[in-house]
Amino acid sequence: MLRDRACRAISTFLHYGCNKFRIFPYTWNPEKFQLEAPDKFHIIFYRSNMLVQYLLTAWILLNTTRAYLSAEILPFHVRALNAVWILGFGLSCVSYAQYDWRRAEIQHYANSLFAYIGIKTLKVWYQSFK
Repeated sequence: MLRDRACRAISTFLHYGCNKFRIFPYTWNPEKFQLEAPDKFHIIFYRSNMLVQYLLTAWILLNTTRAYLSAEILPFHVRALNAVWILGFGLSCVSYAQYDWRRAEIQHYANSLFAYIGIKTLKVWYQSFK
């Protein structure tokens, strides 16, 4: 059983991550405290974001490779920034692909975790929040 503050933090994080900013490919239902399947707009938004991430990763990797092959001397901070961007975008591409392939399994697992930690405190908090 989690404390009320931790439950509120989880609920707020999922509300903003799923419903407001659409970072996660789910819809957060605060009344049931469950992740639900996203609507069509949410999926289109999520996949377009995923496509932009893939294209930016390829573009930065191509530019970095071209600079190294042309024997152009790049300053250290530019090389470090390119390496960080490639690693960050690469990691987000892998996580986006995992979310896309295993969306239903992740949703079921998260909902079973919410059921395990106890939802009564979250429901009481949500009723007082209305």
